[in-house]
Amino acid sequence: MEEKTDRKQPAGLANPDSFVISSLLFFSRTVSVSGIILGSLVLLGWSYPFSRLQDILRYLELIRADTALALILGGAATWFLTREGNDRIRNWLITICSIAVFLTGFFPLLEAAGYVNPFNRLLLGLSTIFGEAARPERMAMVTASYILLLGISLFLIKSEQWITCGQITSWVAILVSLVNFLGYSAGKTGNTFLSETQPDLLMTAVFILLAFGILFVRPEKGLMRIISSFSLAGTLARRLLPLAIIVPVVLRWVIAGTKGAGFISPEEALTIMAVTIIAVFCMLTWWNIMAVFQLEDRRLKAERELEETNEKLAKLVQRLERNNRQNELLGEMRDLLQACSTVEETGPLISQFMEKILPGKQGALFLFSPSRNDLESIARWGSFPDQVEFNLFTPEECWALRRGQMYVLEKDGLVCAHLRNLPVSPYICLPLIAKGEVLGLFHLRSLPEENFSPLEEVQSLVTTIGGYLALALANIKLRETLRRQSIRDMLTGLYNRRYLEETMAREILRAARKKSTLGVVMVDIDHFKHFNDLYGHGAGDELLAQLGNFFRTKIRGSDIACRYGGEEFILVMPDASLEVVVRRAEELRLGVKDLKIHYQGQLLGTVTLSLGVAVYPLHAKTPDDLIRLADAALYRAKKEGRDRVMVA
Repeated sequence: MEEKTDRKQPAGLANPDSFVISSLLFFSRTVSVSGIILGSLVLLGWSYPFSRLQDILRYLELIRADTALALILGGAATWFLTREGNDRIRNWLITICSIAVFLTGFFPLLEAAGYVNPFNRLLLGLSTIFGEAARPERMAMVTASYILLLGISLFLIKSEQWITCGQITSWVAILVSLVNFLGYSAGKTGNTFLSETQPDLLMTAVFILLAFGILFVRPEKGLMRIISSFSLAGTLARRLLPLAIIVPVVLRWVIAGTKGAGFISPEEALTIMAVTIIAVFCMLTWWNIMAVFQLEDRRLKAERELEETNEKLAKLVQRLERNNRQNELLGEMRDLLQACSTVEETGPLISQFMEKILPGKQGALFLFSPSRNDLESIARWGSFPDQVEFNLFTPEECWALRRGQMYVLEKDGLVCAHLRNLPVSPYICLPLIAKGEVLGLFHLRSLPEENFSPLEEVQSLVTTIGGYLALALANIKLRETLRRQSIRDMLTGLYNRRYLEETMAREILRAARKKSTLGVVMVDIDHFKHFNDLYGHGAGDELLAQLGNFFRTKIRGSDIACRYGGEEFILVMPDASLEVVVRRAEELRLGVKDLKIHYQGQLLGTVTLSLGVAVYPLHAKTPDDLIRLADAALYRAKKEGRDRVMVA
């Protein structure tokens, strides 16, 4: 059986007291070394004629050579058991020593049963060496019993699965030794039923110490794990067991001595013993009551700390769950924002998600107007007021926009001017910055009824939300710009030719489905080349830009104005008859003459237009044919003198 010498605490037990374990191991090693030295001195003193040593050893004259050998082997096995390790040589040495100790006690008991003791034959042969120590007398039965029990304990304790049995055997050896010690100290023969020959008092004490040393070699295993544990049971065991063993022994020894000397009578001796035992155990009881009180106080303190820790853990779990839910909502909001085509679509979406991500809070999202002179809310949540004064303000009215960073108001501080008429409560203003441009402002505030609820917990979340929103809005605006550039003419702001081609096909299909009409007006600026030559190309560009603005303001919302190319424009008028289209064309021709165009401080000349008109389905039924016929009518208007409207 291989020994397992790991010092780990078994699962489910109280933590071991490291000081107690080290103290018990130190005691075992000290006892083992003392046993080896004592046995060696006995053998050495009887083997060689050292007069001085023999004088000292006269007190040990009852110790036989086999008993001394058992002390040496038992001490060696105990020493090896206290050392950590699991090598094969060490395990074999422990096994050999424990078996040898067992046989040293077993053979005398075998002799008492009528069998031959091999050790007596061996000692008889060694009598010339050990002298009187090797006399072939029968070993005392109590001594043999001690040695037998110690050998069994050593053999069992070395095995992990039998360690408890080994410790129980050690306790039996201790109890037998104590009973004999008490009887011998009183001047009586102890345990007379075992043998007529009894060991002396010193040998009994030696075997008690050696049994304790064997018991303590594995203090963290078996029964000893209770004594070495850092618990109430361990504390009580360490206090009660030593006193329960020492006090009766000392009292019995002292009283026996005084009684034998004639100082007190037997009745007085019994009274003194009873009173002393009662006093000692009352003191011991009070000591343990105080210890239990302290342990209970520490237990209650530990329970309170555990409750506080559990509350903190519960709050932490709730916060983690809330953060996880918020992250899920932020991810969902980000995906939906990426699918938005215009900034206007983001308002309801942001309001809906802010109600879920920031419950119990109110706020709004503000964006700069195209002129960047003011900010207007596109989203509100949490009963944020909808009055104009709270949803439209200038950048100078917000401290966050002034400073270019987050502004937090707790209980005291400067209130932003755009919130001056709202009930005072903690709030956060965060500028939305993306790609180096300030897009707007994210505002969040506690509800007035929360009585200055702090916002520290949501500051990092607000920063994250602001980053998401700023980037999403910047991307949407960029897509809007790219889309606008792809379908609009940059100079005039009107739709370009590509958009016209897509729109004409769609409008003709709609007119066919509704059985309605669709008017097309082709417009050309008269003498535009001469205008460029006279005033310069910069003036020509200014004329085109002003003319684009003129068309946007003079046509209906359902009409479409496009720059066809160069100085040519096309106007598409859904649901307009021929008469209506001609009348509107005339209005445009006359209205452009009142257009005042200035360039570099100079008033440019009057502009005239030539216009050609074609109507679906009166003149043509396809987009190309309509444009071609309108262009032909325009050519005739040019040919007949310009500044007029011609019908295809």
